[in-house]
Amino acid sequence: MRSLVYLFLRDKLCGFEYKGG
Repeated sequence: MRSLVYLFLRDKLCGFEYKGG
């Protein structure tokens, strides 16, 4: 289950970075 949370957080961070940059 932890992997799922990690993936979710990573996806959110990726999206944020993509939008910002």
